[in-house]
Amino acid sequence: MREFFHVAWSRHRLAALVCAALTLAVAVASSSLVSEHYAVEALVFIAEPVAVHRLANPAARLPEATQELAEVRELLMSRDSLVALVKRSGLLDQWDLGRPWALRQKDRLQAAVLGPVSDKDRLEVLVKMLERRLDVVVDGPKVRLTADWMSPDVALSLVQTQLGALMQLRVRREARLVDSAALALDDQYDALRKQMALRAERIETALKDPSGWQTVQRELEQLEHERGRAATLMVQSEEKHIAGDVFRSSNSLRFTVLAPPARPKHPEGLPLAARVLVALFSSALAAVVCVLILALSSGRLYSRGQVERELGLPVRATLVHGSGGLLSSPSRAGLLLAFGLALATGAAVGLSGAQAPSVLPPLAIIALWLVWTRPLKWPLLAIIFVGIIADDPTGRAYAGMWRSPLFAVGRLLFTNIALLTGFELLFYALAGVMVVRRVWADRRSSHVDPVRGQAPLPLQAAVALSAAVIGVLVLSGLARGGIFREALWQFRGLLLLPVVASLLMYALDLPRDLPKLLGVLVVGSVIKAGFGAWFIYLVATPQGLDPPFTSGHQDTMLFVTAAVTAVAMLWEHPSRRTLALALLWLPVIALAIKLNDRRIAYVEIALAMGTIYLLSPWNLMKRFVTRVAVLLLPLVLAYVAVGWNVSNGRFFAPVQKVRSIFSPQVNSEEESSNLERDIENYNIMTTWKENMIIGQGFGHAFKEHVAGYDFGQSNFGHVGHNSILWLLWIGGLLGFTGVLLYLAVALYFLGRTFERSRDWRERAALLVSLSIILTYLLQAFGDMGTQSALIDFFVASAVAIIGRLATRNQAWRLPPAPVAA
Repeated sequence: MREFFHVAWSRHRLAALVCAALTLAVAVASSSLVSEHYAVEALVFIAEPVAVHRLANPAARLPEATQELAEVRELLMSRDSLVALVKRSGLLDQWDLGRPWALRQKDRLQAAVLGPVSDKDRLEVLVKMLERRLDVVVDGPKVRLTADWMSPDVALSLVQTQLGALMQLRVRREARLVDSAALALDDQYDALRKQMALRAERIETALKDPSGWQTVQRELEQLEHERGRAATLMVQSEEKHIAGDVFRSSNSLRFTVLAPPARPKHPEGLPLAARVLVALFSSALAAVVCVLILALSSGRLYSRGQVERELGLPVRATLVHGSGGLLSSPSRAGLLLAFGLALATGAAVGLSGAQAPSVLPPLAIIALWLVWTRPLKWPLLAIIFVGIIADDPTGRAYAGMWRSPLFAVGRLLFTNIALLTGFELLFYALAGVMVVRRVWADRRSSHVDPVRGQAPLPLQAAVALSAAVIGVLVLSGLARGGIFREALWQFRGLLLLPVVASLLMYALDLPRDLPKLLGVLVVGSVIKAGFGAWFIYLVATPQGLDPPFTSGHQDTMLFVTAAVTAVAMLWEHPSRRTLALALLWLPVIALAIKLNDRRIAYVEIALAMGTIYLLSPWNLMKRFVTRVAVLLLPLVLAYVAVGWNVSNGRFFAPVQKVRSIFSPQVNSEEESSNLERDIENYNIMTTWKENMIIGQGFGHAFKEHVAGYDFGQSNFGHVGHNSILWLLWIGGLLGFTGVLLYLAVALYFLGRTFERSRDWRERAALLVSLSIILTYLLQAFGDMGTQSALIDFFVASAVAIIGRLATRNQAWRLPPAPVAA
């Protein structure tokens, strides 16, 4: 590689200089189209002045700010509010303030040719700009106002104006409504008083007539009723007037400005010196990548090392060429690609302000080259590792109370990008690379990935069948009137799993890559556990918060797998070294399971340990565990019996956790949750009976035969918490079998491989794979286990481990080796 770079650089020096100069020139030109931006922020805490309301009217209902806070963003960012903001801030008169020189010249040219821009058009443009550069974020009782503008004074004015509008929302809306209600009550009171006066006159007239006593009695009864009604109206009117006065007088007490807006001193982005350095670095990087493109597109470079490696003979002499090798001219396509890369890099440098996006074009070229020329396992392991440690916004990571440093990465990978998430785009792209390598592989690319020793053909066919059946269920569901948007949400997790499994079965060279794969899973779980502990002890606890979980429900699979990995290693190879290695992460994982507070995690660990115990032969650890269990059984039974009905105390907390699963206490949260799941399962199974064989297909919702709260949580029946029953309803018996058949095939090969393997590392990996599949089925049965990309990574890894080790241990017949010519 060193000779390759030396020869390539010596040959394409002029092209490298041209690429660097072109990058700098385009960067300077494009930077003139971008103005500097100044950011201003204000943070406001809103709390209702309860004491003022109580003192003013102790009997009145306290106003609630919850609904008002929910509508703050919509009200402040509405079109009418933005139009008013443009007019109050005088933005129409400051059109050219902060506008780049190039755009000002464009405006002058446009005005000379087409005439000046009307105020109406400018108003529309400014409203669109405000929609992009203003933001209102409501986080509990806190409201964050931000503005990003070309002028620091205008940015400050925008935030101050929005802050004033926020503080006047109550006065403009609720106080006005209260005043209107008070005036309406006053009108009713006045009308009733007039009616009572007329009724009194009629009574006086009837008293003069001896025959009018019945009329007098009836009128007196009506007058007494109206007197009570008038008193009620007077009290209600006074309450409304008092409430309106309290709203106006106490409005300023509701707001505490935690971070007042301040005029920014410096524009956003890097300082000028740093921008120059980034621009120079980007130009140099673009030049290097251009040289690589030209070298790779100009034919074979023959160096001393290449000849000796290919022929196995020492090179005694070399043919000296102008650039050090036997070369051909670069192609036109290579030149166009190299100079196009320089243009793209320069534009990125200028338009992004010489920040991180400026190096994306050359880095993208390098990344694509590495993906194509290096083994596919490296990008796969890297993506899985990032997916493990990053936040998952769709699972409300850290209960929405905190964001780890990798929140932005998680939002990019777990959320939609043009119908597909970032993970789906990456894995489908790598799947395309895999297909190209397998179909159009030449002699060089066939040695990049471990083609020999692939998973058994029945397992590969079962994985492919799962993807095909999912496609059929999507088409059949849409043909029956299903909604594609809902179908996409339903099947995306199920479809991603066979894709990732196929990639891992193709790319991993097992057992050689076992330490890498298990290292990614374990190290990622430890980092995620560290994030969870940081959130609980350094973020939530100091603020007096009690979050229901840490990183999310899908991380149960992560922590359970890490714990079972430590136990499986000790189970198959009990030694001091193994024990010391397991203790590096097992205590951290135990803490993470406790802090994440998911009952299903304990069930999954118990089931995995029990299955491992039953599956394993009578080795040293199984005899030891059996003897200890027999000795401790009376104590454990007594401990459970005593602590079953003890609701308080940490000593019996494990027993209460077990009881909450099987027999929760009456009127507890666990009992309510179990009841709602039973109702939802009944609705799914009752709907499944309508089409038991072929199912309904994706894009539909099950029917709510019995009303339950979980129906709304399940997106009104489109996704069931019990993914097993839900998939049985979606695909019927045929579809359910086709989608999950590969799990049964994988377990079949796991059983055959486990009894043949003699390497304890392989046996431990098989036990971990078994626990992953069991955990996946429990997660699917317990709470939407088929909807998480993170869970897909683990199940796909288990399938790949089983498949590759099955072939290595000849659990399935191998194809005959090719006969040498």
